Amino acid sequence: MLSGSLILVEKASDCWLHFFAEMPILKRGENRVERYHEGRKVQEEDMSKEQNFAAQKRFAEAAGGDYHAFYEVVAPDAVDHDPAPGQGRGPEGFEHFFKEFRTAFPDLHLTYDQVVADEDRIAVAYTLTGTHKGVYLGFPPTGKQVKVRGVQIAKFANGQLVERWGSSDQLGMLQQLGLAPTPTQGAPS
Repeated sequence: MLSGSLILVEKASDCWLHFFAEMPILKRGENRVERYHEGRKVQEEDMSKEQNFAAQKRFAEAAGGDYHAFYEVVAPDAVDHDPAPGQGRGPEGFEHFFKEFRTAFPDLHLTYDQVVADEDRIAVAYTLTGTHKGVYLGFPPTGKQVKVRGVQIAKFANGQLVERWGSSDQLGMLQQLGLAPTPTQGAPS
């Protein structure tokens, strides 16, 4: 990570931090990154990664049941390039999806396995677990537990999610619930 790019920066102490000639410098309380090369400032960037991480964390809290938070961290015209069936645009679409999903899996738990970020995007590899106790995709509760992996890429602007791409193992989930055949068995009866 000594490439000069910041992944996540905590607020610096009162003094200037300077690690190597080409590493970023951050002064306490500022949201700017200054890059130096051989003692001369060569670039200044907005410190938006910190905002994006805060928005991603708040998004996770919203998905966990604090649904009004979607209206804080999802832009009204946000586009989900991989929406769930019936999911609309913007914060309303995410609220609708997660309310239904959490009703189907009330003990839903999400763990971030990997997080990678650049200037305006955060990619998350995650694992979700839960017990099927409510209707899901029209299927009645099975009482079975699931463990599913997925990946999400979120693009942020001004501290809000503006675009999302994602994929999760939906077939694996249905197989774990006994609602789709596994490679070693036939169709469910």
